[in-house]
Amino acid sequence: MRAIVVALALAVAASAFADVTMLRFTFKVPPEWTDKSPSSHAVSIFVDTNKGMVFNASVSEGGDAVDDKFLDKFAADSIASFKKMLPDGTMSVRKKEKVTIAGIGCARFEYDTNPGADKDAVRQLVFYIPVEKQHARLTYTTTPDKFAGAVPLFEKLARATKIAP
Repeated sequence: MRAIVVALALAVAASAFADVTMLRFTFKVPPEWTDKSPSSHAVSIFVDTNKGMVFNASVSEGGDAVDDKFLDKFAADSIASFKKMLPDGTMSVRKKEKVTIAGIGCARFEYDTNPGADKDAVRQLVFYIPVEKQHARLTYTTTPDKFAGAVPLFEKLARATKIAP
């Protein structure tokens, strides 16, 4: 009986997320998160202001396969892009690795970012999911002190990504 209750609780928890679809990708978002997406639909942004978490998804052209060279280039490009937007800020790579999501070889990164004067530092978990000639970039953001506690949710949401044929 206990196993049935646990299985039912897990099934309910898994279905408690809302779907967000962008082109071939469907992402999961907790229903209590607020949709702050711009009207362009090129980017989806969801925020949980109570817990200080942000989810940002974008789908772009280019579906480069993930290997060690890709991990290095993506991390370097991310830092260069950050420095262009916030020249006084800092960004560092905490971790970069290959993972599998929806049966596809993907990349997983952790970054520490400090936007600069009078702005709070954040920690980000980023996934790159390539599919043919496009890719999804999922970015989960929170404060460094909340990051370890948020990673299980972020991981669960990212790994629940579905890709249409």
